Amino acid sequence: MYKKPLILNLLIFTIGFSLGLFININTIETEKITNAIEISPKTSQLTNILLEKELSKPSSAVIKKVAIQSKNIKKEQSANKTVQIPNQLKYFKILLIQKQYKKALKLYENANNDDIENFKKELFGYIKTHLFNTIEIDKLLTLYLEYDYGNSTILFYRAQRDYYQKNYFKAISDLYLIKESIYEENFKLKVIKTLTRYITNYQTHLRAKGSQEDYYKFLYYILDKEPQNTTFLYDLATYYFEASEYEKAKELFENLENDLTYSKSAKNFLNKIEKQLRLSNKYQQKIHLEKLQNHFYINVNINQTELRLLIDTGASYTLVDKKILHSTKEGKTIELHTANGIKKATIISVESFNVAEISIEDFEITLSDFEAQGFDGLLGMNFLGQFDFYIDQEAAILYLN
Repeated sequence: MYKKPLILNLLIFTIGFSLGLFININTIETEKITNAIEISPKTSQLTNILLEKELSKPSSAVIKKVAIQSKNIKKEQSANKTVQIPNQLKYFKILLIQKQYKKALKLYENANNDDIENFKKELFGYIKTHLFNTIEIDKLLTLYLEYDYGNSTILFYRAQRDYYQKNYFKAISDLYLIKESIYEENFKLKVIKTLTRYITNYQTHLRAKGSQEDYYKFLYYILDKEPQNTTFLYDLATYYFEASEYEKAKELFENLENDLTYSKSAKNFLNKIEKQLRLSNKYQQKIHLEKLQNHFYINVNINQTELRLLIDTGASYTLVDKKILHSTKEGKTIELHTANGIKKATIISVESFNVAEISIEDFEITLSDFEAQGFDGLLGMNFLGQFDFYIDQEAAILYLN
């Protein structure tokens, strides 16, 4: 009887102890959870942000893959730089040789900043080499100027090309445009030297052509570009003097009286102008003569026939070659003393004898065999003696009152 309660008590103790231990453990876990729940909202928010950053980070595998791709791209770019651009430049040269200028310039336009100088050097070298031996170069110059109109080097090449094709004025205009826009000293000196040569040659061309109006316009154009250029001022003054526009010439030469280069010449011209103005005021008629060495020739009209006579103040009568001017009239026969001996001549009266604005009716002339080259007879004193006359031998002008 004693033993049974002991066993029962041990059993009850064991069950009670186990149950108490379970309850105690659960209580401790509950307190931990409660403490976790009671964390402040601010701490919870920071925890969430850190968690998101961790989740957004690529894995080490992804980072490694991106690094490899980036390295490959850099290698490819480096290969393009060393292989592709030289190939483009080579293609550019081929296009120029084939005269496919539009395609070549398209390639030129797309060249990057690091390589444009190589393209430019190749292009300008090609133009310089072929400037005077192919007409297609005009097309290339025009196309390039559509791309870069203000390029001084190309404009300089175009000016040379225009001059080569005898477009003198256009070439000179281009050179003035370049001269006003460049600052590089050596290039500017080269342009000025070329411009001076072109202007001088064009002046010679206009004079040889005999186009006084074109020459006059050209000088005014030059003076508009270079108003202080005494060389062109002197040329214009001389032009006016030769054209007998003495008042205009006088004004310009007066501006040159103190010029170191043209002072002496300007003063000489001013003296001549004063003389011409004085004669013009004194005489009513002024007739320009043709001077050949020391001889003076004048154009006359006899009975509607144009003749060229030599002025001879030692001849008593006006003489005309009878082979040129025929007459059915009978006249008086006389003897003429000439340098070639005595000649017989016939005096006749012509209905009209005109010199410039002077007209004389029933004027007596002599007809005779006249052997001369380049003129038809002599203008003698039977005409000149009717006037107070003066021959300005230097200016080749006959003044009459």
